[in-house]
Amino acid sequence: MYIIIPGLDASDSNIGQIELNNRNDPRLRAGSLVLFDPSKLTTLPTVNTSVLNVAWVEAAANIGSGDINSLALPITTQVANMPGGFLEFTEKKGLHMSVLLGSTGGNGIVWVFPDLIKQYLLDNPTNDYYFSMWVRNTRLNTTATYQKYRVTNSVEATDNNLFIFETTTTRPSSVHTPTLGNAEIPSINHLGISFRDVGTPGWKGTVPSNISNLIARLTIGSESTIMYDFYAEDLTVSNRSYEQAHAQVYGLYQAAFATGGKFHNDTFTPAL
Repeated sequence: MYIIIPGLDASDSNIGQIELNNRNDPRLRAGSLVLFDPSKLTTLPTVNTSVLNVAWVEAAANIGSGDINSLALPITTQVANMPGGFLEFTEKKGLHMSVLLGSTGGNGIVWVFPDLIKQYLLDNPTNDYYFSMWVRNTRLNTTATYQKYRVTNSVEATDNNLFIFETTTTRPSSVHTPTLGNAEIPSINHLGISFRDVGTPGWKGTVPSNISNLIARLTIGSESTIMYDFYAEDLTVSNRSYEQAHAQVYGLYQAAFATGGKFHNDTFTPAL
């Protein structure tokens, strides 16, 4: 069953029809900025379209403007455009992005934060933020270290960033301080399902001068990965600690992959 939301662009098949239960997620609260859940998509993402940001209502309230279209997540590249790569929904509706062995970072799927959320991160540079993602690596990176998900300055990203999930490290962390905390379960470069999150006390280094210099994107380019979930929250607005957000989100991750969970015993095409 579907509803049409005022302000919706019904011509975009990815976000034009919204299932009634799409807003049923216990994480959604004041402070939620992004929730990407491919199980709620109606069609596979394609380049130059946008995918649903389930947290668009909360994001609009935080920002003071925006709607389901302007707060959706633009797709700028698609792995299927690469020779040998493929994009598919798994049996349980994870988004499998398989990149040809030997490819380098940036050649896979790229989806970015919309401009309104980028501007919000610039306007609130000292707020505490929380980011998490649930993935299954189906073939490990073999060619290069790259930044899988990041919000960074375009200049010297490793020194000037809000957070980075790399294939070999998380920033911030106990090594790359200051940090509110982070988890890598069971490990970063792991074949199989894994959970990563980080709490960051605002920007490290130089804050971008404008959104043109702010990079906020997911890139699957050197390994094959199933994306199950990505979540971003302003902890200052939600009045939660990293520990509180982690406990809730990691508990949801465990339930999703446990017996009876929505991603339990998922099946997919073998990675290239």
